[in-house]
Amino acid sequence: MRRRSIIRKSVPVSVGDYVYSDGSYSMILDTNKTVVGVCFYINGLDRRMISLKNMGTHKIQNDIQTFVSNLPEYDTLEDAIQDMDGKRNTQIITNFVMGKGWYSSTYCMYHIAIYSTAGFPAGNWWLPSMGE
Repeated sequence: MRRRSIIRKSVPVSVGDYVYSDGSYSMILDTNKTVVGVCFYINGLDRRMISLKNMGTHKIQNDIQTFVSNLPEYDTLEDAIQDMDGKRNTQIITNFVMGKGWYSSTYCMYHIAIYSTAGFPAGNWWLPSMGE
């Protein structure tokens, strides 16, 4: 499981650039800096990165039949890949699992909510949507 965050800088960045804890980025790895992700999406000032850390495996929930209310549903893959709001979707799921009591270190949403890196604190990372 990997997480994503938004990078907002005025300096041009390219898809594939390394993103560092100080908010800078480069096409070539700078081994003197702490890499926290790789840029995968750019649309104007909306720039997103994927974390390089594998979060391991954790339970999603107790009941796989559970429906998460308020989470967008799509009938086709074409519709689903238009969803670029993984941050909002992750918050909806987190609120839902907290209400169910599934918010502990046993469950993945706990780890997603508290995940942070140098320069990018908790709340800046989320599960990707289909479009992301």
